[in-house]
Amino acid sequence: MYKEGYKTIDGNDMILMIDDGGTWKEVAMLEKYSISVQPELKETNAKGTGGWKTYKPGGFSWSGSAEGLIVTDKGSETGMTADDILDLALAKQKFKVFFAPVKDVATEGMKIKSGYVYLEDYSEESESNADMKFSFGLKGQGKIEKITLSADDLLKLSSIENA
Repeated sequence: MYKEGYKTIDGNDMILMIDDGGTWKEVAMLEKYSISVQPELKETNAKGTGGWKTYKPGGFSWSGSAEGLIVTDKGSETGMTADDILDLALAKQKFKVFFAPVKDVATEGMKIKSGYVYLEDYSEESESNADMKFSFGLKGQGKIEKITLSADDLLKLSSIENA
Protein backbone atom coordinates (compact mmCIF):
# COMPACT_ATOMS: atom_id res chain seq x y z
CA MET A 1 0.00 0.00 0.00
CA TYR A 2 1.30 3.43 -0.94
CA LYS A 3 1.74 5.76 2.04
CA GLU A 4 1.63 9.51 1.75
CA GLY A 5 5.00 11.14 2.28
CA TYR A 6 6.99 8.15 1.00
CA LYS A 7 8.85 8.52 -2.28
CA THR A 8 9.24 5.47 -4.52
CA ILE A 9 12.27 4.82 -6.72
CA ASP A 10 11.63 4.26 -10.42
CA GLY A 11 13.48 1.20 -11.77
CA ASN A 12 14.73 3.34 -14.67
CA ASP A 13 16.63 5.44 -12.15
CA MET A 14 18.79 2.57 -10.85
CA ILE A 15 22.03 1.34 -12.42
CA LEU A 16 24.65 -1.32 -11.78
CA MET A 17 28.22 -0.05 -11.73
CA ILE A 18 31.57 -1.81 -11.54
CA ASP A 19 34.65 -0.36 -9.88
CA ASP A 20 37.32 -0.44 -12.57
CA GLY A 21 40.49 0.61 -10.77
CA GLY A 22 38.81 3.40 -8.79
CA THR A 23 36.56 4.56 -11.65
CA TRP A 24 32.88 3.62 -11.44
CA LYS A 25 31.63 2.33 -14.78
CA GLU A 26 28.00 1.70 -15.60
CA VAL A 27 27.06 -1.62 -17.18
CA ALA A 28 25.87 -0.34 -20.57
CA MET A 29 22.39 -1.08 -21.91
CA LEU A 30 21.29 -2.92 -18.78
CA GLU A 31 17.57 -3.68 -18.74
CA LYS A 32 17.26 -5.16 -15.25
CA TYR A 33 19.18 -6.45 -12.30
CA SER A 34 18.40 -8.10 -9.00
CA ILE A 35 20.13 -8.85 -5.73
CA SER A 36 19.23 -11.46 -3.16
CA VAL A 37 20.45 -12.07 0.39
CA GLN A 38 20.18 -15.66 1.57
CA PRO A 39 20.28 -16.30 5.33
CA GLU A 40 21.41 -19.80 6.28
CA LEU A 41 18.99 -21.56 8.61
CA LYS A 42 20.24 -24.61 10.50
CA GLU A 43 17.70 -27.25 11.47
CA THR A 44 17.53 -27.74 15.25
CA ASN A 45 14.85 -30.39 15.70
CA ALA A 46 14.59 -31.79 19.18
CA LYS A 47 12.30 -34.08 21.09
CA GLY A 48 9.12 -32.42 22.22
CA THR A 49 8.51 -30.32 19.10
CA GLY A 50 5.64 -32.55 18.06
CA GLY A 51 7.25 -33.24 14.69
CA TRP A 52 7.53 -29.53 13.84
CA LYS A 53 10.90 -28.44 12.50
CA THR A 54 12.78 -25.67 14.24
CA TYR A 55 15.69 -23.59 12.99
CA LYS A 56 18.35 -21.17 14.15
CA PRO A 57 20.08 -18.56 12.01
CA GLY A 58 23.61 -19.15 10.75
CA GLY A 59 25.65 -17.22 8.19
CA PHE A 60 24.61 -15.25 5.13
CA SER A 61 25.39 -15.29 1.43
CA TRP A 62 24.27 -13.02 -1.38
CA SER A 63 24.01 -13.09 -5.13
CA GLY A 64 22.76 -11.03 -8.02
CA SER A 65 21.91 -11.21 -11.68
CA ALA A 66 21.60 -8.78 -14.56
CA GLU A 67 20.34 -8.72 -18.13
CA GLY A 68 20.90 -6.25 -20.94
CA LEU A 69 21.30 -5.60 -24.64
CA ILE A 70 24.49 -6.35 -26.54
CA VAL A 71 25.93 -3.30 -28.26
CA THR A 72 28.69 -3.17 -30.86
CA ASP A 73 30.28 0.07 -29.64
CA LYS A 74 30.78 1.45 -26.15
CA GLY A 75 29.79 4.93 -27.19
CA SER A 76 31.53 6.12 -24.02
CA GLU A 77 34.53 5.12 -21.97
CA THR A 78 32.37 5.36 -18.83
CA GLY A 79 30.41 2.21 -19.67
CA MET A 80 31.10 -1.53 -19.62
CA THR A 81 29.70 -3.66 -22.44
CA ALA A 82 28.82 -7.35 -22.54
CA ASP A 83 32.35 -8.05 -23.87
CA ASP A 84 33.85 -6.28 -20.85
CA ILE A 85 31.71 -8.40 -18.51
CA LEU A 86 32.78 -11.58 -20.32
CA ASP A 87 36.43 -10.52 -19.92
CA LEU A 88 35.91 -10.29 -16.15
CA ALA A 89 34.46 -13.81 -16.11
CA LEU A 90 37.34 -15.26 -18.15
CA ALA A 91 39.90 -13.49 -15.95
CA LYS A 92 38.38 -15.09 -12.83
CA GLN A 93 38.69 -11.64 -11.33
CA LYS A 94 36.93 -10.48 -8.15
CA PHE A 95 35.51 -6.96 -8.51
CA LYS A 96 33.37 -4.47 -6.64
CA VAL A 97 29.84 -3.60 -7.73
CA PHE A 98 27.54 -0.74 -6.77
CA PHE A 99 23.74 -0.81 -7.06
CA ALA A 100 22.99 2.91 -7.23
CA PRO A 101 20.70 5.60 -8.63
CA VAL A 102 21.50 7.63 -11.73
CA LYS A 103 23.22 10.97 -11.17
CA ASP A 104 20.00 13.01 -11.50
CA VAL A 105 18.37 11.08 -8.62
CA ALA A 106 21.37 10.54 -6.31
CA THR A 107 21.75 12.78 -3.29
CA GLU A 108 24.46 13.07 -0.68
CA GLY A 109 23.58 10.84 2.26
CA MET A 110 21.52 8.40 0.14
CA LYS A 111 22.19 4.73 0.95
CA ILE A 112 23.28 2.32 -1.80
CA LYS A 113 24.35 -1.33 -1.79
CA SER A 114 27.85 -2.46 -2.66
CA GLY A 115 30.07 -5.52 -2.39
CA TYR A 116 32.71 -7.71 -3.97
CA VAL A 117 31.63 -10.42 -6.42
CA TYR A 118 32.81 -13.06 -8.83
CA LEU A 119 30.95 -13.68 -12.06
CA GLU A 120 29.07 -16.93 -11.57
CA ASP A 121 27.75 -17.32 -15.10
CA TYR A 122 27.50 -15.44 -18.39
CA SER A 123 25.22 -16.07 -21.36
CA GLU A 124 24.13 -14.49 -24.63
CA GLU A 125 20.80 -14.96 -26.37
CA SER A 126 19.86 -14.35 -29.97
CA GLU A 127 16.32 -14.46 -31.31
CA SER A 128 14.90 -13.59 -34.74
CA ASN A 129 13.65 -10.02 -35.08
CA ALA A 130 14.84 -9.05 -31.60
CA ASP A 131 17.83 -7.33 -30.05
CA MET A 132 20.57 -9.67 -28.89
CA LYS A 133 20.78 -9.95 -25.09
CA PHE A 134 23.31 -10.95 -22.47
CA SER A 135 22.88 -11.97 -18.86
CA PHE A 136 25.19 -12.76 -15.99
CA GLY A 137 25.09 -13.95 -12.42
CA LEU A 138 27.06 -12.53 -9.52
CA LYS A 139 28.18 -14.42 -6.41
CA GLY A 140 28.88 -12.18 -3.43
CA GLN A 141 32.24 -12.47 -1.68
CA GLY A 142 31.82 -11.46 1.93
CA LYS A 143 29.35 -8.89 3.16
CA ILE A 144 27.01 -6.80 1.03
CA GLU A 145 27.16 -3.34 2.51
CA LYS A 146 24.87 -0.37 2.66
CA ILE A 147 27.07 2.65 2.10
CA THR A 148 26.16 6.31 2.30
CA LEU A 149 26.84 8.39 -0.80
CA SER A 150 29.43 11.06 -0.12
CA ALA A 151 30.16 14.23 -2.09
CA ASP A 152 33.08 12.35 -3.74
CA ASP A 153 30.73 9.50 -4.73
CA LEU A 154 28.37 12.03 -6.34
CA LEU A 155 31.29 13.35 -8.39
CA LYS A 156 31.98 9.79 -9.61
CA LEU A 157 28.30 9.41 -10.54
CA SER A 158 28.25 12.75 -12.34
CA SER A 159 31.09 11.59 -14.63
CA ILE A 160 28.99 8.67 -15.90
CA GLU A 161 27.01 9.16 -19.09
CA ASN A 162 24.00 6.94 -18.50
CA ALA A 163 23.90 4.33 -21.24
